[in-house]
Amino acid sequence: MKKMIVTLLTGAMMMCVATGCGNNESVKTETNLMQVNADVAEAEEIEHIFADVETMDAEEDEEYIGNPVPVVENGIKLLVPGNYWCFYEENKGIIAYQNDVFTLLLGVRDGSLADVMENPEDLQQGAIDFGGELQSDVELVTLNDKEYAYFAFTKDGDRFVVAYTDAADSGKRIGTQIHVVDEDATDMEMVEYFAAIAETAKETDEADTTEESLEQAKHISYIGVEKETSTLEFGGSSVTFQVKEGFYSAHAESDDYWAVEYFQEDGYDRSIDCYLMPNEDWGSAENYIMFEADYSDGVTVQDSVEINGYTFYYIERDYMDEGDHIQRIEIATDVDGDMLYRISVWAMNAKQDVTIEDVMDFMTVEE
Repeated sequence: MKKMIVTLLTGAMMMCVATGCGNNESVKTETNLMQVNADVAEAEEIEHIFADVETMDAEEDEEYIGNPVPVVENGIKLLVPGNYWCFYEENKGIIAYQNDVFTLLLGVRDGSLADVMENPEDLQQGAIDFGGELQSDVELVTLNDKEYAYFAFTKDGDRFVVAYTDAADSGKRIGTQIHVVDEDATDMEMVEYFAAIAETAKETDEADTTEESLEQAKHISYIGVEKETSTLEFGGSSVTFQVKEGFYSAHAESDDYWAVEYFQEDGYDRSIDCYLMPNEDWGSAENYIMFEADYSDGVTVQDSVEINGYTFYYIERDYMDEGDHIQRIEIATDVDGDMLYRISVWAMNAKQDVTIEDVMDFMTVEE
Protein backbone atom coordinates (compact mmCIF):
# COMPACT_ATOMS: atom_id res chain seq x y z
CA MET A 1 0.00 0.00 0.00
CA LYS A 2 1.08 3.60 -0.50
CA LYS A 3 0.95 6.60 1.75
CA MET A 4 2.37 10.11 1.60
CA ILE A 5 5.02 11.72 3.77
CA VAL A 6 6.03 15.34 3.44
CA THR A 7 8.91 17.71 3.91
CA LEU A 8 7.67 21.29 3.97
CA LEU A 9 9.61 24.40 3.01
CA THR A 10 7.84 27.27 4.74
CA GLY A 11 8.26 30.85 5.81
CA ALA A 12 8.00 32.12 9.36
CA MET A 13 4.26 32.74 9.05
CA MET A 14 3.26 29.21 8.08
CA MET A 15 -0.49 28.71 8.37
CA CYS A 16 -1.10 25.05 8.94
CA VAL A 17 -2.27 23.11 6.00
CA ALA A 18 0.09 20.75 4.28
CA THR A 19 -0.18 17.22 3.13
CA GLY A 20 1.54 13.98 3.95
CA CYS A 21 1.64 11.07 6.27
CA GLY A 22 3.86 8.40 7.60
CA ASN A 23 5.07 6.96 10.81
CA ASN A 24 8.56 6.07 12.00
CA GLU A 25 9.26 3.45 9.34
CA SER A 26 12.21 3.74 6.98
CA VAL A 27 11.18 5.03 3.58
CA LYS A 28 11.93 4.62 -0.10
CA THR A 29 11.19 7.92 -1.79
CA GLU A 30 9.81 9.15 -5.05
CA THR A 31 9.77 12.93 -4.90
CA ASN A 32 7.68 15.50 -6.64
CA LEU A 33 7.16 19.13 -5.71
CA MET A 34 3.77 20.54 -4.97
CA GLN A 35 2.20 23.47 -3.22
CA VAL A 36 0.44 22.82 0.00
CA ASN A 37 -1.53 25.98 0.75
CA ALA A 38 -1.83 29.72 0.68
CA ASP A 39 -3.39 31.79 3.42
CA VAL A 40 -3.89 35.48 4.08
CA ALA A 41 -1.82 36.99 6.86
CA GLU A 42 -2.90 40.05 8.85
CA ALA A 43 -1.13 42.28 6.31
CA GLU A 44 -2.98 40.40 3.52
CA GLU A 45 0.23 38.81 2.30
CA ILE A 46 -0.24 35.53 0.49
CA GLU A 47 1.77 32.81 2.16
CA HIS A 48 3.26 30.11 -0.05
CA ILE A 49 3.93 26.66 1.39
CA PHE A 50 5.60 23.99 -0.67
CA ALA A 51 6.21 20.33 -0.07
CA ASP A 52 8.43 17.55 -1.34
CA VAL A 53 6.15 14.55 -1.34
CA GLU A 54 7.51 11.08 -0.80
CA THR A 55 5.73 7.75 -1.03
CA MET A 56 6.49 4.65 0.96
CA ASP A 57 5.31 1.10 1.43
CA ALA A 58 3.72 0.31 4.76
CA GLU A 59 2.42 -2.79 6.45
CA GLU A 60 -0.36 -1.42 8.65
CA ASP A 61 -3.73 -2.75 9.71
CA GLU A 62 -6.28 -0.73 7.77
CA GLU A 63 -9.12 -2.19 9.85
CA TYR A 64 -7.64 -0.96 13.15
CA ILE A 65 -9.98 1.25 15.20
CA GLY A 66 -8.50 2.50 18.44
CA ASN A 67 -9.20 5.30 20.88
CA PRO A 68 -9.01 8.95 19.81
CA VAL A 69 -5.59 10.60 20.15
CA PRO A 70 -5.55 14.14 21.66
CA VAL A 71 -3.37 16.78 20.00
CA VAL A 72 -2.88 20.46 20.83
CA GLU A 73 -1.93 23.44 18.70
CA ASN A 74 -2.12 27.15 19.47
CA GLY A 75 -4.37 26.72 22.49
CA ILE A 76 -6.81 24.34 20.80
CA LYS A 77 -7.17 20.67 21.73
CA LEU A 78 -8.40 18.26 19.05
CA LEU A 79 -9.09 14.54 18.97
CA VAL A 80 -7.80 12.52 16.03
CA PRO A 81 -10.27 9.64 15.53
CA GLY A 82 -9.11 6.16 16.41
CA ASN A 83 -9.42 4.94 12.82
CA TYR A 84 -6.89 7.55 11.61
CA TRP A 85 -3.13 7.20 11.90
CA CYS A 86 -1.19 10.28 12.97
CA PHE A 87 2.29 11.55 13.69
CA TYR A 88 4.12 14.83 14.27
CA GLU A 89 6.70 16.30 11.93
CA GLU A 90 9.01 19.02 13.28
CA ASN A 91 8.30 22.47 11.76
CA LYS A 92 5.33 21.04 9.92
CA GLY A 93 2.76 19.95 12.45
CA ILE A 94 0.28 17.18 13.08
CA ILE A 95 -0.32 14.86 10.15
CA ALA A 96 -3.22 12.40 10.01
CA TYR A 97 -4.14 9.87 7.37
CA GLN A 98 -5.96 6.76 6.33
CA ASN A 99 -4.06 4.45 4.02
CA ASP A 100 -5.19 4.66 0.40
CA VAL A 101 -7.81 7.29 1.30
CA PHE A 102 -6.31 10.65 2.33
CA THR A 103 -3.48 12.45 4.07
CA LEU A 104 -3.85 15.79 5.81
CA LEU A 105 -1.91 18.30 7.88
CA LEU A 106 -3.69 20.13 10.70
CA GLY A 107 -3.03 23.58 12.07
CA VAL A 108 -4.65 26.30 14.14
CA ARG A 109 -4.23 30.02 13.54
CA ASP A 110 -5.51 33.26 15.03
CA GLY A 111 -8.48 34.75 13.20
CA SER A 112 -11.88 33.25 12.55
CA LEU A 113 -13.42 31.65 9.49
CA ALA A 114 -15.42 34.84 8.98
CA ASP A 115 -12.15 36.81 8.78
CA VAL A 116 -10.78 34.78 5.88
CA MET A 117 -14.16 34.65 4.15
CA GLU A 118 -14.09 38.43 3.72
CA ASN A 119 -11.84 37.74 0.71
CA PRO A 120 -12.42 34.07 -0.13
CA GLU A 121 -10.58 34.31 -3.44
CA ASP A 122 -7.35 34.99 -1.54
CA LEU A 123 -7.55 31.45 -0.12
CA GLN A 124 -6.99 30.07 -3.60
CA GLN A 125 -4.25 32.41 -4.76
CA GLY A 126 -1.37 30.28 -3.57
CA ALA A 127 -2.60 27.28 -5.54
CA ILE A 128 -2.98 29.45 -8.65
CA ASP A 129 0.46 31.03 -8.29
CA PHE A 130 2.06 27.63 -8.08
CA GLY A 131 0.36 26.38 -11.20
CA GLY A 132 -2.46 24.48 -9.58
CA GLU A 133 -5.70 24.17 -11.47
CA LEU A 134 -8.75 25.12 -9.42
CA GLN A 135 -11.51 22.55 -9.43
CA SER A 136 -14.08 24.56 -7.49
CA ASP A 137 -14.84 27.95 -6.00
CA VAL A 138 -14.62 28.40 -2.26
CA GLU A 139 -17.83 26.84 -0.97
CA LEU A 140 -19.51 26.93 2.42
CA VAL A 141 -21.15 23.84 3.91
CA THR A 142 -22.64 23.07 7.34
CA LEU A 143 -21.92 19.77 9.08
CA ASN A 144 -23.32 19.08 12.55
CA ASP A 145 -24.20 22.77 12.98
CA LYS A 146 -20.63 23.81 12.17
CA GLU A 147 -19.69 25.80 9.05
CA TYR A 148 -16.78 24.85 6.79
CA ALA A 149 -15.20 26.61 3.81
CA TYR A 150 -13.41 24.48 1.23
CA PHE A 151 -12.14 24.31 -2.32
CA ALA A 152 -10.28 21.80 -4.46
CA PHE A 153 -7.39 22.03 -6.91
CA THR A 154 -5.20 19.65 -8.87
CA LYS A 155 -1.49 19.72 -9.55
CA ASP A 156 0.46 17.26 -11.71
CA GLY A 157 -2.38 14.77 -11.57
CA ASP A 158 -2.82 14.94 -7.78
CA ARG A 159 -6.01 16.28 -6.21
CA PHE A 160 -6.14 18.37 -3.05
CA VAL A 161 -8.88 19.78 -0.84
CA VAL A 162 -8.26 22.80 1.37
CA ALA A 163 -10.70 23.41 4.23
CA TYR A 164 -11.18 25.79 7.14
CA THR A 165 -13.53 26.07 10.11
CA ASP A 166 -13.76 27.89 13.41
CA ALA A 167 -11.94 26.43 16.40
CA ALA A 168 -14.82 26.25 18.88
CA ASP A 169 -15.63 29.80 20.07
CA SER A 170 -11.98 30.81 20.43
CA GLY A 171 -11.82 33.34 17.59
CA LYS A 172 -9.27 31.04 15.92
CA ARG A 173 -9.64 28.80 12.90
CA ILE A 174 -8.53 25.28 12.06
CA GLY A 175 -7.15 24.63 8.60
CA THR A 176 -6.16 21.60 6.64
CA GLN A 177 -4.98 20.61 3.22
CA ILE A 178 -5.84 17.09 2.22
CA HIS A 179 -4.16 15.03 -0.44
CA VAL A 180 -6.94 12.88 -1.91
CA VAL A 181 -5.50 9.40 -2.35
CA ASP A 182 -8.76 7.57 -3.10
CA GLU A 183 -9.62 8.49 -6.69
CA ASP A 184 -13.29 7.68 -6.09
CA ALA A 185 -13.65 9.91 -3.03
CA THR A 186 -15.53 13.21 -3.30
CA ASP A 187 -14.42 16.60 -2.05
CA MET A 188 -17.29 16.54 0.43
CA GLU A 189 -16.06 13.24 1.86
CA MET A 190 -12.67 14.84 2.43
CA VAL A 191 -14.32 17.71 4.30
CA GLU A 192 -16.14 15.15 6.44
CA TYR A 193 -12.84 13.45 7.31
CA PHE A 194 -11.53 16.85 8.42
CA ALA A 195 -14.75 17.62 10.29
CA ALA A 196 -14.38 14.45 12.37
CA ILE A 197 -11.33 16.13 13.90
CA ALA A 198 -12.38 19.78 13.81
CA GLU A 199 -15.70 19.28 15.59
CA THR A 200 -13.84 18.08 18.71
CA ALA A 201 -12.05 21.42 19.17
CA LYS A 202 -11.82 22.80 22.70
CA GLU A 203 -9.79 25.63 24.16
CA THR A 204 -6.96 24.51 26.44
CA ASP A 205 -3.92 25.85 28.24
CA GLU A 206 -1.97 22.66 27.50
CA ALA A 207 1.34 22.91 25.63
CA ASP A 208 1.46 22.36 21.89
CA THR A 209 1.93 18.81 20.69
CA THR A 210 5.49 17.72 20.01
CA GLU A 211 6.85 14.53 18.53
CA GLU A 212 7.54 13.21 22.03
CA SER A 213 4.18 14.22 23.50
CA LEU A 214 2.28 12.74 20.55
CA GLU A 215 4.03 9.41 20.98
CA GLN A 216 3.02 9.49 24.65
CA ALA A 217 -0.57 10.41 23.69
CA LYS A 218 -0.70 7.49 21.26
CA HIS A 219 0.68 5.19 23.96
CA ILE A 220 -2.08 6.33 26.32
CA SER A 221 -4.70 5.90 23.59
CA TYR A 222 -3.83 2.21 23.45
CA ILE A 223 -4.73 2.02 27.16
CA GLY A 224 -7.91 4.08 27.03
CA VAL A 225 -9.47 7.53 26.85
CA GLU A 226 -8.58 10.31 29.26
CA LYS A 227 -11.59 11.67 31.16
CA GLU A 228 -12.21 14.02 34.05
CA THR A 229 -15.69 12.64 34.75
CA SER A 230 -17.84 9.85 33.38
CA THR A 231 -21.50 8.84 33.53
CA LEU A 232 -23.18 5.45 33.71
CA GLU A 233 -26.84 5.02 32.72
CA PHE A 234 -29.04 2.00 33.36
CA GLY A 235 -32.76 1.41 33.67
CA GLY A 236 -33.63 5.11 33.65
CA SER A 237 -31.06 5.91 36.36
CA SER A 238 -27.67 7.55 35.99
CA VAL A 239 -24.64 8.34 38.11
CA THR A 240 -21.76 10.69 37.30
CA PHE A 241 -18.40 10.27 38.99
CA GLN A 242 -14.91 11.75 38.89
CA VAL A 243 -12.09 9.84 37.24
CA LYS A 244 -8.79 9.72 39.08
CA GLU A 245 -5.90 11.25 37.17
CA GLY A 246 -3.74 8.54 35.64
CA PHE A 247 -6.64 6.19 34.91
CA TYR A 248 -8.08 5.85 31.42
CA SER A 249 -11.41 4.56 30.18
CA ALA A 250 -10.66 1.35 28.29
CA HIS A 251 -14.21 0.25 27.49
CA ALA A 252 -17.85 0.77 28.46
CA GLU A 253 -20.83 -1.49 27.88
CA SER A 254 -24.24 -2.43 29.21
CA ASP A 255 -26.44 -5.52 29.19
CA ASP A 256 -29.53 -6.78 31.01
CA TYR A 257 -27.69 -6.80 34.33
CA TRP A 258 -25.75 -3.55 34.57
CA ALA A 259 -23.87 -0.71 32.89
CA VAL A 260 -20.13 -0.90 33.39
CA GLU A 261 -17.05 1.10 32.48
CA TYR A 262 -13.53 -0.31 32.77
CA PHE A 263 -10.62 1.95 33.73
CA GLN A 264 -6.96 1.06 33.41
CA GLU A 265 -3.84 2.65 34.81
CA ASP A 266 -0.77 3.32 32.68
CA GLY A 267 1.55 0.46 33.51
CA TYR A 268 -1.46 -1.79 34.18
CA ASP A 269 -0.73 -1.99 37.92
CA ARG A 270 -4.34 -1.31 38.87
CA SER A 271 -7.71 -1.55 37.16
CA ILE A 272 -11.01 -0.09 38.32
CA ASP A 273 -14.43 -1.22 37.11
CA CYS A 274 -17.46 0.98 37.81
CA TYR A 275 -20.99 -0.47 37.68
CA LEU A 276 -24.53 0.87 37.89
CA MET A 277 -26.89 -2.01 38.67
CA PRO A 278 -30.18 -2.88 40.39
CA ASN A 279 -29.95 -3.80 44.07
CA GLU A 280 -32.93 -6.18 43.96
CA ASP A 281 -30.81 -9.22 44.89
CA TRP A 282 -29.31 -7.58 48.00
CA GLY A 283 -31.68 -4.79 49.01
CA SER A 284 -28.91 -2.33 49.84
CA ALA A 285 -25.25 -1.52 49.28
CA GLU A 286 -24.49 -2.54 52.87
CA ASN A 287 -26.01 -5.99 52.32
CA TYR A 288 -24.08 -6.39 49.07
CA ILE A 289 -20.75 -5.71 50.79
CA MET A 290 -21.66 -8.02 53.69
CA PHE A 291 -22.33 -10.76 51.15
CA GLU A 292 -18.96 -10.11 49.46
CA ALA A 293 -17.21 -10.21 52.83
CA ASP A 294 -18.82 -13.52 53.80
CA TYR A 295 -17.88 -15.27 50.56
CA SER A 296 -14.44 -13.75 49.81
CA ASP A 297 -10.99 -14.85 50.95
CA GLY A 298 -8.33 -12.55 52.31
CA VAL A 299 -10.59 -9.81 53.69
CA THR A 300 -8.41 -7.43 55.73
CA VAL A 301 -10.75 -4.44 56.13
CA GLN A 302 -14.55 -4.10 56.25
CA ASP A 303 -15.73 -0.56 56.80
CA SER A 304 -17.71 2.39 55.43
CA VAL A 305 -16.99 6.02 54.60
CA GLU A 306 -19.27 8.96 53.80
CA ILE A 307 -18.45 11.21 50.87
CA ASN A 308 -20.70 14.11 49.83
CA GLY A 309 -23.72 12.58 51.51
CA TYR A 310 -23.24 9.06 50.10
CA THR A 311 -22.30 6.18 52.39
CA PHE A 312 -19.85 3.84 50.68
CA TYR A 313 -19.49 0.35 52.16
CA TYR A 314 -16.33 -1.53 51.26
CA ILE A 315 -13.99 -4.41 51.91
CA GLU A 316 -10.28 -4.65 51.21
CA ARG A 317 -8.75 -7.99 50.30
CA ASP A 318 -5.13 -9.14 50.17
CA TYR A 319 -4.13 -12.68 49.16
CA MET A 320 -1.81 -14.82 47.04
CA ASP A 321 -3.01 -16.63 43.92
CA GLU A 322 -0.60 -19.05 42.25
CA GLY A 323 2.37 -16.97 43.37
CA ASP A 324 0.84 -13.59 42.45
CA HIS A 325 0.06 -10.94 45.06
CA ILE A 326 -3.57 -9.87 44.57
CA GLN A 327 -5.15 -6.81 46.15
CA ARG A 328 -8.84 -6.07 45.69
CA ILE A 329 -11.34 -3.54 47.00
CA GLU A 330 -15.10 -3.92 46.57
CA ILE A 331 -17.12 -0.74 47.13
CA ALA A 332 -20.85 0.01 46.87
CA THR A 333 -23.29 2.81 47.63
CA ASP A 334 -27.04 3.24 47.18
CA VAL A 335 -28.19 5.59 44.41
CA ASP A 336 -31.59 6.54 43.03
CA GLY A 337 -33.50 4.47 45.59
CA ASP A 338 -33.15 1.00 44.11
CA MET A 339 -29.78 1.04 42.36
CA LEU A 340 -26.21 0.30 43.39
CA TYR A 341 -23.16 2.20 42.25
CA ARG A 342 -20.40 -0.37 42.63
CA ILE A 343 -16.62 0.01 42.26
CA SER A 344 -14.31 -2.97 41.90
CA VAL A 345 -10.57 -2.37 42.26
CA TRP A 346 -8.06 -5.03 41.25
CA ALA A 347 -4.26 -5.06 41.38
CA MET A 348 -1.74 -7.83 40.78
CA ASN A 349 1.84 -7.52 42.01
CA ALA A 350 1.38 -3.77 42.40
CA LYS A 351 4.41 -1.71 43.34
CA GLN A 352 2.57 -0.26 46.34
CA ASP A 353 -0.36 -1.14 48.59
CA VAL A 354 -3.82 -0.34 47.24
CA THR A 355 -6.14 1.38 49.73
CA ILE A 356 -9.57 2.99 49.74
CA GLU A 357 -7.91 6.43 49.68
CA ASP A 358 -6.44 5.63 46.25
CA VAL A 359 -9.87 5.48 44.61
CA MET A 360 -11.90 8.16 46.36
CA ASP A 361 -12.12 10.22 43.16
CA PHE A 362 -14.36 7.48 41.75
CA MET A 363 -16.47 7.83 44.93
CA THR A 364 -17.19 11.51 44.27
CA VAL A 365 -20.56 11.12 42.59
CA GLU A 366 -23.76 12.92 41.68
CA GLU A 367 -27.02 11.56 40.28
